[in-house]
Amino acid sequence: MKEEQLYYFEKASVFKAMMHFSLPMMIGTLLSVIYGILNIYFIGFLGDSHMISAISLTLPIFALLMGFGNFFGVGGGTYISRLLGAKDYHKTKFVSGFSIYGGLVLGILIILVTIFNTEQIAQILGAHGETMYFTSNYLKVMFLSAPFVILFFILEQFARAMGAPVISMVGMLLSVAINIILDPILIFGFDLNVVGAALGTAISNVVASIFFILYFMRKNDIISISIKYIKPTREILTEIVKVGIPAFLMSVLMGVTGLVLNLFLAGYGNFAIASYGISFRLVQFPELIIMGLCEGVVPLIAYNFISNKARMKNIIKAVILSIAMLFVVCMIIVFTMGHSIIGMFSNDATIVDLATFILKVTMTSLLLNGIGFLFTGMLQATGQGRGATIMAILQGVVIIPVLFVMNGLFGLHGVIWSLLIAETICALAAMFIVYMLRDKLTVDKAELLEG
Repeated sequence: MKEEQLYYFEKASVFKAMMHFSLPMMIGTLLSVIYGILNIYFIGFLGDSHMISAISLTLPIFALLMGFGNFFGVGGGTYISRLLGAKDYHKTKFVSGFSIYGGLVLGILIILVTIFNTEQIAQILGAHGETMYFTSNYLKVMFLSAPFVILFFILEQFARAMGAPVISMVGMLLSVAINIILDPILIFGFDLNVVGAALGTAISNVVASIFFILYFMRKNDIISISIKYIKPTREILTEIVKVGIPAFLMSVLMGVTGLVLNLFLAGYGNFAIASYGISFRLVQFPELIIMGLCEGVVPLIAYNFISNKARMKNIIKAVILSIAMLFVVCMIIVFTMGHSIIGMFSNDATIVDLATFILKVTMTSLLLNGIGFLFTGMLQATGQGRGATIMAILQGVVIIPVLFVMNGLFGLHGVIWSLLIAETICALAAMFIVYMLRDKLTVDKAELLEG
């Protein structure tokens, strides 16, 4: 392991180490959000709300693919970081080898199962009428790219896990840059509308995955893509699964939440889905910055969970303070300029008004959402599979009964307020779980290695 990597894991100041690991992740996720916004922006030029709705309806499927990537990427990556803290560099090759090839095989299986059933899947997602056609076409491209979407998430996580967050950022930037370049070419130049948007995303994931593969093929003693390392031990499987399952559930249940929410919104018309699609991508801007911050420090927390518990606690405190500061800034922007920002993406007064209201409500939940991200990431980093699984299930399930109750009582506005209520419940649950597991989170190094 390189001296520079050890320096940021062990010796750099808390803020410097946090920025080293998180800033590349925040920049990458930030540009990903910008791409998502531009995606809607470009499609918006076509003047067809059915196309905007189609892209919004496919978000649960992307969450599913991301979940499969996170199963291997987060499950394997956090274990790799803990192994680095224990100075066990040989075992990391088996963890990475199994995860990489497991993800590729899973992606191929997804293609075989889904490619001839896109219309049925689109219908399940809530598409109907003209929206069905666009949603189905978008899904075909998305499913064909599944192996590379999954692989991208795995390799990006591994780059961060081994202490190379800049490489992770470069891979994400490459993906976003290609996306932004290809979108107008494919959407307008080749007149492919939503298929062009999907192709841009697919091609960018392929290129970014190749970039990561080429990087890992260079001489390193941590990550391996060699086939000879795909046979894991029972211990490795257990460690990957116990953290991978909650990481998978978190992504998938977020997708289920999106699906259920879309179905409720669909009952109020296409304008409601389009409004949510615009506001969702805008609130992703700060939300994914916070997610980038929280996910960025996961390897740092995992490493110091083994080697320096006091440093781990100081890192967590610094992240909480950073989340609070970002929350205050975002609230000021949204409540002073929200309507004007939404107006950049639609000239339909009904959509602009509703999307502005949704943006204000969802932005209010940003602080609680951030705390939930951090505490869930901390549970993953420290190998607390049971606690992380409970949090993942809660984040995906709690909103469903809240939606039914609020929809019945207050209609469309109730559906929108459900988002804030669910985030509040999940954040409180995360705090309670971390408090209940406080003894396991402070176990000393000798006990942990013996166990």
